[in-house]
Amino acid sequence: MSTNDDDSLRQVLANMPAGLVIRRGFPQHVIFANPAAEEMLGRVVPTGRHTHYADVEAHGIYRLYEQVLATGETIHLPSARFLFEPPGRPPLERFLDVTILPIRDAQGKVDGTAAIGVDVSEQVIARRQAESMEQRYVELLRSLDAIVW
Repeated sequence: MSTNDDDSLRQVLANMPAGLVIRRGFPQHVIFANPAAEEMLGRVVPTGRHTHYADVEAHGIYRLYEQVLATGETIHLPSARFLFEPPGRPPLERFLDVTILPIRDAQGKVDGTAAIGVDVSEQVIARRQAESMEQRYVELLRSLDAIVW
C-alpha cells in the first residue's frame, strides 16, 4: 500500500461508527483507537504504549486478548454487558457486540489483536422492555377467570 492508501484507510477506520482498538507487540500496546472506541470506553485511549484499565480487566477482556494471541482464533461476544468507570465521570453501562480478531505478521505469526465493538445498548434495552411487557400481558391473561368476548 502507498502512503496515500494508508492515510485513506486510517481515515476510514477513524470515522467508522464501530469502536476499534488495535494492539500489537509483546507486551501488547495500543497502536490505534478510533473515537467511537473512546466514546464507548468513556476515555481517551493513548497510543504507543501498554494500557491497562481495571474496569476493562474486570470483564476479562485482557484475558481474551491473550487467548486470541495464543490460539489465533477470533472471539465474538454478542450483547455483552460492560460497566466502564471513566475517571471523573459516572459509570457507563453499555451492551456491546465485541469481536476480537488476531493480527498476523508477515510470517503468519499472531502478534496483535483488533477489538471491534458495536454499541447495541438501545436494542438490548428495547428487547428487554418488550419481553417484560409480554410477560405482564401473559400474567394478566392468566389472572382472568374467564375471557369475555
